Amino acid sequence: MRQTLCLVDPRRLAEPKFRHSPLLRDQVAMADLLVASKGDVLTAEEKADFYAFAAERGAMRTAEIEHGALPFAWLDGMSLDKPLPMHPDHAHEGENALAVTAGFDQTQPQPGRPVMRESSGQGMYACGWIFHPSDVFVADRLVAGLAAHKHMARLKGVFQLGGEALAVQTVGGRLSVESSIYRGESRIEAIADVPQDWKAIGAILQEALRTAA
Repeated sequence: MRQTLCLVDPRRLAEPKFRHSPLLRDQVAMADLLVASKGDVLTAEEKADFYAFAAERGAMRTAEIEHGALPFAWLDGMSLDKPLPMHPDHAHEGENALAVTAGFDQTQPQPGRPVMRESSGQGMYACGWIFHPSDVFVADRLVAGLAAHKHMARLKGVFQLGGEALAVQTVGGRLSVESSIYRGESRIEAIADVPQDWKAIGAILQEALRTAA
């Protein structure tokens, strides 16, 4: 499996306890694709609420399924010429075509040496990094470095701080920082509508590592 999916029954989003669950928040944050189930029985209002929730949580890509039919191809990621469907009123078409971190399992990061992958399509440019599980970041150094790039169409990641984790994302030019219960490897995905100096951004991430000088 090269892509992480988060399956949500949109009907349950009406339950405040479920909608604001820290576990659901982290699952959405780490998913390459947020999928609405029960598409065959959902009302128009429930579908609209799902896409509103996806936008609130900064979901990179969304899709719907009906009758429980989940295409196995989605678990392998999608090529740039076959983007997954996304609600046209709630997402940038170019963002939907980019699956940057899917497929990272082909190369393993080493301590202090993340795996970096670039991608582009439909006039958008993207890059993703995955770090070794032992890599630990310094929060203030990390946030200060990423704040300089809050103008991007999307910047979303989760970072291990040593005993706790930090979820970071930018939407609409605003940097959002939250604590996270995620305990996997640190990773980040960036999408922009103009070419970027990805190596410079990678250097910012390297400098935020606790072992960095």
